[in-house]
Amino acid sequence: MNEAKVKTDKSPDLHVVYHAPWSAPKFEESLDSEKRRILRGKIKELRGLKPNIIFFHLAVDWIIIFTSIFVSIHFLPWQLYIFPLVIIASRQHALLVIMHDAVHFTFLKNHKVADFVTNVLAAYPIFITTENFRYTHLLHHRFLNSERDPDLNVKKERASEWLFPKTKNQIIKLMAKETFGGGFFEILRKLKRFSIKNSHTKEGKPNSNIYLRVAYYACSFTLL
Repeated sequence: MNEAKVKTDKSPDLHVVYHAPWSAPKFEESLDSEKRRILRGKIKELRGLKPNIIFFHLAVDWIIIFTSIFVSIHFLPWQLYIFPLVIIASRQHALLVIMHDAVHFTFLKNHKVADFVTNVLAAYPIFITTENFRYTHLLHHRFLNSERDPDLNVKKERASEWLFPKTKNQIIKLMAKETFGGGFFEILRKLKRFSIKNSHTKEGKPNSNIYLRVAYYACSFTLL
């Protein structure tokens, strides 16, 4: 595979970073019949629906979150809250991973039901929606590292942080910045990108159900 040329000067320009020169269909055509058969079989295997596994992990993640909250309230001094916060944050990320899989339609055969379950148990708690994430994420896959890749356009705003390889000191500096809140405003921008600004279907309707979201947040904050 031909590797893309990447600028290494102090002012990196992500316009120069391109994906491989061949497209996915041409890559498949470059394989012999046996390798093509193996590739298609592997893709089919990976795309297989595994709802039981996903429901299991959703349950485990929420049990860990609620257990962490319970232990914090009843057994820990506030000075130690940072530890359960890290645990909860890790489970929030795990929920987003599950949501990502649902975006690729690997959850349930009924996509509307899958989106509903994923929204309520994984996306809405993080203030985003499955539908809006799907809209931008599938564009990212379709136009990977091209000018039409929405993820690449976001990375251009912080180009130096996305240019690799990095030295050990550069990695430590970047991790320290994120650890002490440097990524907070970046997270807010992502929330807006995947939640507040709804994308629309061809019929002009919002991809996500605004009424369901309002009801969800109203019930959640009332219970809290």
